[in-house]
Amino acid sequence: MLAATGGVQRPLMQLSSRGNSGTFFAEAQSMWRRLYHDIQDLQGEGVLYDTSWLLGSRYQLRPELDAAGTANTSLARVFAAAAVQGSEVLTLAWRNYAHGTGGLREEMDFLASIQAASATIRKAGGKNRAEVLLTQHTAL
Repeated sequence: MLAATGGVQRPLMQLSSRGNSGTFFAEAQSMWRRLYHDIQDLQGEGVLYDTSWLLGSRYQLRPELDAAGTANTSLARVFAAAAVQGSEVLTLAWRNYAHGTGGLREEMDFLASIQAASATIRKAGGKNRAEVLLTQHTAL
């Protein structure tokens, strides 16, 4: 935990910290485009934490590239590629039984992509992790 805080000891349940930055996005496509570029910039040397309400294999981070048939920028493919390149990819997603008509098909496709990346990492002797946790927990 000290490595994540730059060596500064913090109280266990501190709700905020200093020195962080954030970006406001007026519309979602700008955020997805930025996420795509940020993941590419990791070049296998970073940590990608993701928490999502809906998680599916069909979501495209750069749909304009996919429409031309020149790239597959699905969330599943981009996350899996980052993991195979050496980045830690840890995802926590809410398991949404009611989402769409396919039930959990897309969430399971995403999970399968990350599990395949994890198997590739282990086979190559890599030390990084690629994991997905699907949960249905809610707080009342």
